[in-house]
Amino acid sequence: MSTEELLAEVKILNDKQITDDIIVGSADVKALYPSLDIPFTLNKVCEVFYTSDVKVKGTDHEELGLYLALNRTRLEREKLGLLLSVQHV
Repeated sequence: MSTEELLAEVKILNDKQITDDIIVGSADVKALYPSLDIPFTLNKVCEVFYTSDVKVKGTDHEELGLYLALNRTRLEREKLGLLLSVQHV
């Protein structure tokens, strides 16, 4: 669908004054990502993911752990419950 066609469809929806919640997405990711409300988007993506039947298979847990260790602070990992409790003997 071209930009013009998409805008025409959005105008039609707006003119109908639909009162239901509607979310419009875009494939124009170059313009889309900078304009996203990050907290809202994160909550919506998580909500859809956790309420879906999507199953994640083949996760490399060592690579995921390494990514989190390198890209998140200790405090961020602690808040997410990702730090192991180590007891000293």
